[in-house]
Amino acid sequence: MKKIAALLVGTLVCSLAAEPAFAGDLTTSISKAATELAGQQSTAARGANPYMIPGLALIGGGGVVAVLGMLSTTSASCTVSTSTVACDTGNNKGLLFGGLGIAGVGVWLLMKGEHERKDIDVAITPRGAAVKKTIRF
Repeated sequence: MKKIAALLVGTLVCSLAAEPAFAGDLTTSISKAATELAGQQSTAARGANPYMIPGLALIGGGGVVAVLGMLSTTSASCTVSTSTVACDTGNNKGLLFGGLGIAGVGVWLLMKGEHERKDIDVAITPRGAAVKKTIRF
């Protein structure tokens, strides 16, 4: 049993000591990693909008929720007279404004993604907002 334990410990020590020998030159490894990282950063800056799909999904989902808010009723009050029945219904305003808010978050995500790509510049001024450049889909 002691021989097996000594053999396992010896194998472990040799494997840990041999790992730096396979690592190669430190300068070469650093320069290779730096060039790979620079290539990844430049393609990400010119790539597609990273928030395109979530932004469009939020805009579509918010639109559906807003339409459901306009079509659904929250309450109905009916008055009954001798010969007629008159009912008034109200729209679900919470659902309507919630859907508009969700769609607004989707628009904000699209603008954020375009701003990260440096294809659009949004400036907030005292008189309003100004959008410079074009948005490409």
